Amino acid sequence: MSNRQQVTIEAEGFSVGYDGNVVLSTGKVELTGNVIALAGHNGAGKSTFMKALLGLLPPESGQLRARNANTGELLRPERHMAFCPETGSVFSDITVKEYLKLWCRLKAPRGNYFQQEGAELLEVLELYPLLPKKGRELSKGQKQRVQTAAGFFTNPLFFLFDEPFDGLDVQRTHELMNIIRERSPNIAFLVSSHRMDVVERLADRVLVLQEGKVKTYGPTNEVSRHLCERMFVIEDCSAPEILREKLEANFPESFVYQLGESIRFASSGTSQEELLGFIRQVDTNGARMSEVSPTLTDAMSLHLRLLKQDSEIK
Repeated sequence: MSNRQQVTIEAEGFSVGYDGNVVLSTGKVELTGNVIALAGHNGAGKSTFMKALLGLLPPESGQLRARNANTGELLRPERHMAFCPETGSVFSDITVKEYLKLWCRLKAPRGNYFQQEGAELLEVLELYPLLPKKGRELSKGQKQRVQTAAGFFTNPLFFLFDEPFDGLDVQRTHELMNIIRERSPNIAFLVSSHRMDVVERLADRVLVLQEGKVKTYGPTNEVSRHLCERMFVIEDCSAPEILREKLEANFPESFVYQLGESIRFASSGTSQEELLGFIRQVDTNGARMSEVSPTLTDAMSLHLRLLKQDSEIK
């Protein structure tokens, strides 16, 4: 067993809906990890999954729950979990300082915990200038930072983040990643994000949702392979831009992009022989091609492209 805090997410015939319409149906899931990422298109059910796991949405059927993988104990949302929603949830009519103090009185050892043990987190999240401001004066990103701090002050075993990197610049993204990494020995995380470049560097497990159902889940490299069976890098092209355009036109069920002078080609059906034969017909420079492992960014880009094509056909 890992020496880091791990959780096991379990689902058995679970479904949840709004106004009688089922919007999330998981089937059977058992996934253990330290930093678990939730991925999927807009409307795939990521926020619903988190809210259901927190017990905020009554199920239509089955169960969705989390266990402490290190001890087997069932995690209770009110005792073991923290949640930072995409928009933050800071009270409008009290100051940030009052909000954090109230939160610490409810969940932490004492009201001034955030100014003592939590001082470093206030510094990293740049919250000191925000302490005298009221909730209604904060931007979306500022509210998220306040709620992030409030969550950590409760010392949870399991922290659920909904789109924490949305709108963050490179520096703030790096800082938040470091905060998660530094605390991951004692806290497990469930992170919903569209930022696959960040997810790949941060998460040890990924769960992909598609139209309210579980598409795939597991270690990051296995999920990438499941979504993208073949990944090729094409180099030494005579005209990379032209080759990329022709590949896109002739292989519509692929994801093709140019990276410098090379081309990356993601597909779930194209064989190496078929692709190489086409390249030799188009390129006059004797382009070289090699098969590589897909990144999660490559795999999700292909997945989303195929989803878009299916929706356009429907």
